[in-house]
Amino acid sequence: MERLRRFLESLAYANVWLSLTAGGLSMATLYFVGERSLTGPLAVGVLLPVGSMYAVYTFDKVVQWDPVADAANDPARSAFIATFRPYLLGLAALGAVLGGVFAFLSPGGAKALALFVVPFPIAIAYGTNVLPARFRYRRLKDVTGGKSLTVAATWALTCVTLPLVATGKSPSITMHLALFGWVLARFFVNTVFFDVGDIVGDEAAGTRTIPVVLGAVRTFRLLEFSAVSATLVGLGAAMLSPFRVPAAACVIANGAFDLWYVRAGKTGRDLGFVCDVYADGLGLLTAATVVVCVCFSS
Repeated sequence: MERLRRFLESLAYANVWLSLTAGGLSMATLYFVGERSLTGPLAVGVLLPVGSMYAVYTFDKVVQWDPVADAANDPARSAFIATFRPYLLGLAALGAVLGGVFAFLSPGGAKALALFVVPFPIAIAYGTNVLPARFRYRRLKDVTGGKSLTVAATWALTCVTLPLVATGKSPSITMHLALFGWVLARFFVNTVFFDVGDIVGDEAAGTRTIPVVLGAVRTFRLLEFSAVSATLVGLGAAMLSPFRVPAAACVIANGAFDLWYVRAGKTGRDLGFVCDVYADGLGLLTAATVVVCVCFSS
């Protein structure tokens, strides 16, 4: 069991785990709009979000790596980055280049390529002081709620709009917005949940995240409400899907998982593992439920 734990943590530290979550959410998007083949268009629509999120998160973690501060805040991840930093940078660059090429060659062409690279400038504006010192907020991360909404919207754009454009799918605007809202709400829960564990560090740095402003107790209430809201939005998308019943079952299963990991985090025990493996693995459960749904609706 300890070996499995270390293996899962290594996947999380290498951002493989998180990028697979992007693939799972993209699978759900394409399934909900009527794609039930696990190859062909589905493969294209899944691989591009995986490549985009892997590259942007790896560059963010590795390029902005601060050996002293990161070793204090997350020693295990910092040690992993120190050991494998050149390889991670190489893989991220390879993912970015290949993903960009495949995006441009996809049915979405230049539009798909633009959506593929959108997370990169957002990541820079999010974590870098792009505005002059006279401004109160010099990066998106410093705006209360800005971090969570920006990250969640970027995930929704990458895991909903990108696969639809790349595969040439054209669902109704209502369906597109419902799927966008489902992913956005789920990742709002994810990002705010991560901030709960960083309350002390964020307060010291002067970063007023939602947990810093509300406190842990009220933040967990917000997260539970948001997880339920995300499920309701997802059910709305399921009702518009040609696979209504299995799609609804997929949404409910994922909503239950979101509530479960939020409540697991309430205990405060092993919060790092809950964040890195459970919370960041939410898309893997999504992928599993989509595969079951595909088999069920075949």
